[in-house]
Amino acid sequence: MISKKFRLECTIIFLFFLGVLLIASVQALAKNISADFIIVENSQALTIYNRYEQALPRSRPRFFLPNTPFRILETKAFLSDGLTSVFRVELLGRSFFILTDEQGKIVGQGNAGYIKRFKNCTLIEDTVRVTPSGSVLFARSRKALKNNGRRLQSGEELVRIFKYKNTYYIQILSNRRFGWCKSSPKGLCQKIRASTKPAALGLRADLIDKIQNKLQQANRRYQKFFNWFNRRQDKQIQAPQWQVKQRNGTVRFVLSGSAAVSYLKMSTGILIEEINRLLSGRPYSARYRPKEHTIYLVADKKK
Repeated sequence: MISKKFRLECTIIFLFFLGVLLIASVQALAKNISADFIIVENSQALTIYNRYEQALPRSRPRFFLPNTPFRILETKAFLSDGLTSVFRVELLGRSFFILTDEQGKIVGQGNAGYIKRFKNCTLIEDTVRVTPSGSVLFARSRKALKNNGRRLQSGEELVRIFKYKNTYYIQILSNRRFGWCKSSPKGLCQKIRASTKPAALGLRADLIDKIQNKLQQANRRYQKFFNWFNRRQDKQIQAPQWQVKQRNGTVRFVLSGSAAVSYLKMSTGILIEEINRLLSGRPYSARYRPKEHTIYLVADKKK
């Protein structure tokens, strides 16, 4: 059992956190986020680097799906050598770089087939399911969508990546195909409960790293405090620690390690505010489930 004296000591450290950690209230996020995308028919013809600036091997076609939609973050960027010019882009939340020449043109675009840039798109990045009464048409191009298109089956799950005019650019989860579907009347698609997949959420890998760094800072503070407390009270209480749990593409942060986790509500609240501060400007937020001692990253509902 945790003594009242221990609870008092925890309260003292909570007050310390209040003075040390930066607290920021997160205001309502923007309803629509504008973004530019470039769709590449054959991205295997391009030179693409991952976030570690390693070139993706062309021998692994799973990296190069047809009609890949890259979200453009910066068109005049450089790799860490300061010489190699690139586009800085995202693909379903993952950071990449596309090699460009001295004129800023994409290297290899002549062999990449159809390439088109779509400006001022509305970033969506949610997951929906076609309802039994739904009628959603899908095609690989917007032009083909005007003339015909195949009807998606009931129960089909889609990631709506962005909206351009009256159409959505989507990925069908069952076969990973990218393409367009018409903006359908309300009720034809049912939004699936908020996903915790970083890719589906559109969370950049470096942003996940920043959240993990924030949790590691909290872990070090917990360890420092419990070392001090154990010496003072002649106890051997294990310091609670935040752990990252990833499985099947989902990510969550779990606080575990000792019976003291239930007394860390105040510091956990501060930590969530800091994570939400990192998420500011994106339609996502950190939610805490006290019974599970777990932080989930979820997509905010669009109003």
